[in-house]
Amino acid sequence: MKLIAVVVMSLLLAFVSEAQEAPRKWAGRLEYEMATAALAEKDPARMIAGLLDWEAAYPNSEFAVERTESLIYAYQKTAARTFEKEQQQVALLYKIVSLGPKLNKRTPQQVNLIHKAAIVLLDQLTKPGVVAPADAKELAAKALAIVR
Repeated sequence: MKLIAVVVMSLLLAFVSEAQEAPRKWAGRLEYEMATAALAEKDPARMIAGLLDWEAAYPNSEFAVERTESLIYAYQKTAARTFEKEQQQVALLYKIVSLGPKLNKRTPQQVNLIHKAAIVLLDQLTKPGVVAPADAKELAAKALAIVR
């Protein structure tokens, strides 16, 4: 919905400025169809692909500003989804690593899983903005010590 609002606002601004400037035109029906198809995409990755295809086919489009604004929006949406997935991954890794010390008898497969989870968790914790429980680093270090 936000994307549609951004696009509508951009087009409205374009129409308002058209009254003051020379009217802008699509290069042809194909450009119009490429633009509307890209802007109608709900999946940000597909939207980006469509917008980049439009840009490649019509680099000097009279609607380049709106295309760029839409690309920025789609990239921001993709980044937010990626960050959300990373946060979910950190939470899952934390749960796996926290189980390590609680297991009395560990199978080799469990030891291997805990070891890998601890290594990946420590790596994720080095990324800026990643939120994890305060004891995550300490817990991962303990898990690595247990499996050694």
